[in-house]
Amino acid sequence: MFLGVLLPVFKKLCTDHIWGVRRQAVEVLPDICKLAPDEIKNGPLLEIFKKFTKDQSKWVKQAAT
Repeated sequence: MFLGVLLPVFKKLCTDHIWGVRRQAVEVLPDICKLAPDEIKNGPLLEIFKKFTKDQSKWVKQAAT
């Protein structure tokens, strides 16, 4: 369920064109990490977090820090 449904939907929301959607994705990232296997946390989710810290929106970057 996590890899087949939740992770693909979460990844899509992380790249949404609306900054508020991306900010909410940042805010739920810790909860997503609680559900994720270690290889997902240390791979794709870590990369998503790094992208959030360099987002074009200051609000997304602020939420990530």
